[in-house]
Amino acid sequence: MFPQYRRLSNGKSYYEILSESEMREISLSGRRWTEYTVIAKILPERLLLSDLLEQRYAHYELITEKEFYDFLEHCKTNHFQF
Repeated sequence: MFPQYRRLSNGKSYYEILSESEMREISLSGRRWTEYTVIAKILPERLLLSDLLEQRYAHYELITEKEFYDFLEHCKTNHFQF
C-alpha cells in the first residue's frame, strides 16, 4: 500500500506518502524549492495525510513514483533550495 504519491493540481507541491503517519513533501515557490518530512503527531497533520490518501479534494492528484522523482530532479537541477 505504501509508498503512495500525490501532487497538488497546480503542480507546486508533490507528496510521497510513506505510511499513514509519515510523508515527504517537495514544494516549489518561484525559483526556490523545499523538502519537508512530516511525522503526523498533531491533528492537522493527520488530517492532511488522510485527505491525501483518500484524495478527498479534487486538487490532490494521484501520480506515479517516477513523476515524483522527476519533479524532485527538476527542482534539484533548476532551482535553489532553502
